Amino acid sequence: MFDLLPMSLGVLDQEVARLALLAGDQPNDTALVRDQVGGWRTRTAWEMIDAAVEGRAADALGQLDRLLLAGEQPIGLLAQLGSTLRRFAAAALAVQAGESSGRRVGLRQALAAAGVVKFKLGDAEGQLRQIGRQRALRLAEWTLDADLAMKGHDSTPARSRVQLERLIVRLAKEASASA
Repeated sequence: MFDLLPMSLGVLDQEVARLALLAGDQPNDTALVRDQVGGWRTRTAWEMIDAAVEGRAADALGQLDRLLLAGEQPIGLLAQLGSTLRRFAAAALAVQAGESSGRRVGLRQALAAAGVVKFKLGDAEGQLRQIGRQRALRLAEWTLDADLAMKGHDSTPARSRVQLERLIVRLAKEASASA
């Protein structure tokens, strides 16, 4: 459990209590811990990203709040968010570069080349279309700006949170405006 959770007595206490309820009279084993502890954080982070790029700012901010209250660090969440946004930016650049050289590059093909996993290609294609090309071309810049701020003048947890919130709202605002 120590490898899966932040070092917070409150979080550890909650996870132990939850495991006790799940296990009932059965002994806690490694498989139960591996399957149940911390997994919701990963799902919630991906749901936050999906909500932001689909234009659902309130939902994304709610997921962000839940993750931060559970002990996640803003810089770690930015890393996860940034990995998706950089893939979107790379795909948009590939499409633009193809058009500049006179060849057509399909969006799905560009996303696959950017590293989007096969089972997420359909979702990613819709999300990138919703973001729009001009905004997608700026995603890497926005991510870098947030990263530099969080490692510099906005390095406190509260100010880092504001950087994440700005990025989420920016994504959601642009996505909902283009829908």
